Amino acid sequence: MVISWVRLSLLAPLFAAALGVTALFVSVLPMGLAPESLLFTLWTAATVGAAVLLARLGSWWTVPESRITTLALAATVPSFLACNLMYLLSNSAPKIDRHGPAYAVFFGGLAVLLHLVHRLNVSGRRRAAWWAGALGALVLADVAVAVTVLIAGKLSAVWAPLWLPGALIESGFGVPAVDTVLLLDIVELDPPIYILATGLALGVVMARRRRGRNVVEVSR
Repeated sequence: MVISWVRLSLLAPLFAAALGVTALFVSVLPMGLAPESLLFTLWTAATVGAAVLLARLGSWWTVPESRITTLALAATVPSFLACNLMYLLSNSAPKIDRHGPAYAVFFGGLAVLLHLVHRLNVSGRRRAAWWAGALGALVLADVAVAVTVLIAGKLSAVWAPLWLPGALIESGFGVPAVDTVLLLDIVELDPPIYILATGLALGVVMARRRRGRNVVEVSR
């Protein structure tokens, strides 16, 4: 049991980070054949692919006999701590003031969202559970990115809903006020982090019913 929790809480976030780096490397490889403007689009596509792999990993490494609250926290708290630790270890502690609240919004919201995903899953609405998790996490990521940018105070809040998609594909969508260079400088690695964390967390929770079918109850 201890090994299972260590694997899920410590090794899984490290593996997610490794896949994130790999996704970036893979997206850079075809740059000689594709326009440089496609870099972030390719990176986003590769990150989504990595998230799918993490969902599979989460389904293998879940702890099916645990309570859903414990499992949701195990799938979110280590990633939250790792994101903040990343800035501490890189001598960028002041950036925590900008990114820390956004991480709290995203990972805290994701932990709550996972309870809804679990209820849909154990009630037999598996497809609805996947959609609820993916779309809910997308909304959380959009809000979290907005929090980071608003704290920086350098872009107009009017265009906040465009900041996440703008960072993912490096596009201002024809809106002059959406300065993608400044936007990317502010949000840094947050968008891909949110995608990877979502894949891992959904895999962990969605597999709980299948692997722990005899011990799972909707009320948990």
